[in-house]
Amino acid sequence: MTPAEAYIRALAEAVTRQEDIIADDTRRELLELAYRLRVLLLNLPDGALERQLAYTRLRRRIYAEIQYTINRIFPALANALEPIELLTLDAAGALFDVAAPLPRNTAQLLSETRIRFQSLNSLFTLRVATGASDFAAQLFRLLDKTVQAAFLQSATTAELADRVVQVRVRGDRRTPVLTKGTVANSFRSRFKAITAAVFWSIGYANQQRAAALAERRIAGWRWNAVLDPKTCPICRPLDGTTALVPDAFPQGPPPLHPFCRCIVIPIFKD
Repeated sequence: MTPAEAYIRALAEAVTRQEDIIADDTRRELLELAYRLRVLLLNLPDGALERQLAYTRLRRRIYAEIQYTINRIFPALANALEPIELLTLDAAGALFDVAAPLPRNTAQLLSETRIRFQSLNSLFTLRVATGASDFAAQLFRLLDKTVQAAFLQSATTAELADRVVQVRVRGDRRTPVLTKGTVANSFRSRFKAITAAVFWSIGYANQQRAAALAERRIAGWRWNAVLDPKTCPICRPLDGTTALVPDAFPQGPPPLHPFCRCIVIPIFKD
């Protein structure tokens, strides 16, 4: 196994392990959120106009329920940042054959790790104007899209509730279940996408920190995509392409999209 192959495996294993831990920690919280929203929506009246007005009045309560759950699941993500920092630093140091740079603490990781155009800290910080975070707004839009579509299709309130989360009934016990196409599943997928983006961003930042210590030995960078049926049409043709620096790739360095599994690896001078 080459150093690059060992690095890719170590990075993938570290990210996957932490993603699985967080998924287990947050799954129940997100399901319970969807169930509470289902209960709220089941109280909507039947008339089209009355239902729309009632739903508009529910917005503040819906936002509060979403933000309450985010406040409960965010610590799981924050607590995983330093372990990912250490694991990716060690892997990057081994790849570039340098002493690993000093690790950053959680506060630094929250402020320095970026998701698209904002920091992780900003994404989860409450806005004074709304009393909710930007991530809460993202989850609300996922719900709102489903609710408005149900209104346009004249779906019954019970049908709308099932689009939020479906419930398994056993005796007197009602248990929400994750089902493809429901709002509950969209919530889970969105949080999983954020988690993956955060971990890969930390890994990439640490790779570049280690690369700076070995800059004289690097001749260029090669794009590495995981080639399997899940590989997207954006990333597949980039596999194996090279650039002098990561930022010189046509669409910039990875990740290019949520769940992107691409990385760039160094080409060392002989």
